[in-house]
Amino acid sequence: MNISKKKIDGGCDKVQYSNIVPVKERKLLFFGVDYLTINLIRSDDYGFENKSRVFKIFNTFFGLPHNTSNADEYSDINWCDHDVDLAFKEYKKGQAIEISLEGRHVITIIKIDPESGMGKISPYLYRVEFRGRLFNMARIGKLEIEPFLKDFLWDYENKHIAFNISRLDICADLAGFLPNDIDGGFTSSDDISRSYLVKKKDGTETIYFGKGGRKKIRAYNKLIEANKHGKKADYLDYFQHENVTRLEVELKAESCKKFGIKPADIYDRDKIFSIYSRALNTKKTEFRIMKFIEKELKEVGVKKMNIDMNSIDKHPLLSFCKYNKRFLKQAVKIRDIYELNPIIILLSDKQYLFDKEIEEFRCKKD
Repeated sequence: MNISKKKIDGGCDKVQYSNIVPVKERKLLFFGVDYLTINLIRSDDYGFENKSRVFKIFNTFFGLPHNTSNADEYSDINWCDHDVDLAFKEYKKGQAIEISLEGRHVITIIKIDPESGMGKISPYLYRVEFRGRLFNMARIGKLEIEPFLKDFLWDYENKHIAFNISRLDICADLAGFLPNDIDGGFTSSDDISRSYLVKKKDGTETIYFGKGGRKKIRAYNKLIEANKHGKKADYLDYFQHENVTRLEVELKAESCKKFGIKPADIYDRDKIFSIYSRALNTKKTEFRIMKFIEKELKEVGVKKMNIDMNSIDKHPLLSFCKYNKRFLKQAVKIRDIYELNPIIILLSDKQYLFDKEIEEFRCKKD
């Protein structure tokens, strides 16, 4: 791994903005995970240092020379097939590395001091925060999330690490809606769950629903937030619309444990929607906007499966999927079915390759 040390110039590529006439339509622009925090548990039972892929990577990162003020920066480090930049930062509970991609801070890795636990040994060795900009880069097609999580999943499946999830944010970005529209369709049966407006110092306004605690529910104007925080270049497609409101659920550690959330779940849209729906619509609260979101998600799913039936039998993979609906339903992902060779389908923990010579799938052996 070639590592070069230099001062990193932050910021994004310059973008030329043209005059855009806002579109006045109501649609779901995005639904999915927007933030994920994983805590790696300190335990000698799993033999972390010798077996874990994740720990080998993180130990390499933190083993890079850096001064006492944690101010050193490294650039062009290849990780998950991307050239990333590392910047050491001071952190109250240990050391932190901010990982940037194309000038955007996308991941934070924190190496936790064992003596930072208020007089007790901290149960955690590392904390990893996958930030919103990483998920947004996946949304616009600049990267895929899977490579950044594959080593966690491999270690977890092989019992080389133990971890918990202490934060998961799920959001729906809704064009043509204002935060007040979401609030107007919200009902609660007690004062604890009522909505209230918070005006922040940066000039943005957020409507919160409920008192927080194990989960936070909020709605805010995404266009204003992106403008205020210098993220307009990340959401250029959103600015084609007159209004975009984000309805977001932030689940804390207890809620993540209650829902039994695992990192692999972020690939499962149905599972994520179920968690999102259960967090919003409870015995005491109801968001009428959920019917619109569910309807939009179903329409997106239909569009993805709307394959030209005249050509389906001419393509062996599509023909296979047509007559093996159970297999297709369980498949986690079909990757670029028209272009990739060999074609790979991920099913449970196994990979299946499509063999064009015999026009059948066969299990890939490691």
